[in-house]
Amino acid sequence: MPRFAHRRAILLIAAAITAAGAQPDPWLKITSVNFELYTTGSERSGRDLIRHFEQVRSFFVQAFGDHLPDAKPACIIAFRNEKEFDQYRPTEFASAFFHAGIAHDFIVMSNGSIDHYPVAVHEFTHMMVHESGHEYPPWFNEGLAELFSNLEPMGNKIKVGQDILFAC
Repeated sequence: MPRFAHRRAILLIAAAITAAGAQPDPWLKITSVNFELYTTGSERSGRDLIRHFEQVRSFFVQAFGDHLPDAKPACIIAFRNEKEFDQYRPTEFASAFFHAGIAHDFIVMSNGSIDHYPVAVHEFTHMMVHESGHEYPPWFNEGLAELFSNLEPMGNKIKVGQDILFAC
């Protein structure tokens, strides 16, 4: 997706959040140590999602170190459903995307349900690679994102490297 289209999508989302102030606000803001989450979904799914992101971030910091020279606050935008997400969807098949911003980095998701965690972690991996300052070939960056997309918290540990299933 062209860089301009990502910026346009983020501006539209930010405008929607701001404009919602005139009506009963459908957006819920949940914060944690490392994330701000804006969602039109339920508070419970939002809290579960932000907890999952904290666990995944903790894994990345432990596995790869705490040195992220370009690190910015991370903002997650999770819609209630596909219909709400459609006007911001960068491609026909995307259910989430990462956008590097000036003041914040963004992960925008079609839905905050547990079924969407793998694609969210895929996009989070892109964010972590971007923040690390490394530039990898697209095939390698996508491979890393797919490898880590199936991280599964198990108590105080994280399981990495499960089978990735594709529907044909």
